[in-house]
Amino acid sequence: MFEGFDRSAIDFLWGIRLNNDKNWYESHKDEYKQNLAKPMKSLCDELFCDFYSEIGYETVSSVSRIVKDARFPHAYPYRDNYWFTFKETRKDWWVAPAFYFELSCEGWGYGMGMWSASAGSMQRLRNAIDSDPKTFFPGLSVHLTSRKFSHLRATSTSEKRRGFSPA
Repeated sequence: MFEGFDRSAIDFLWGIRLNNDKNWYESHKDEYKQNLAKPMKSLCDELFCDFYSEIGYETVSSVSRIVKDARFPHAYPYRDNYWFTFKETRKDWWVAPAFYFELSCEGWGYGMGMWSASAGSMQRLRNAIDSDPKTFFPGLSVHLTSRKFSHLRATSTSEKRRGFSPA
């Protein structure tokens, strides 16, 4: 059961941003597992149950990895943000909407996106959302507006992203 993120999750993300190397990560790996990975997986699982029952098609969830993909060169080996997604189980998943929740040093955000959408499919999606915005995805709204996030002191911005106020 998801019980919220505490400040130590954000502290870890700041730590990995400022000390992005294997030695720092290895010495803080238990903090990562306990304060970031475990609650993120719990939130993902909890929301996925609601999401799957509402969406009406085969969907999978996935939680990101903190270690970047070694097949591609990166200046820094570790991510300083962490997220999960819900997407369709299809070979061409990138043309269908995917929903996400992300936690970073600067705040948290959630939404929906498509990796490679045609103009026509985007218009059909906008029309579907516009026709019934209050019920398009109720599960996420219930969880993200609950008290579970209140201790992060989130404040809304015009970009619909959430930021953290100084503690």
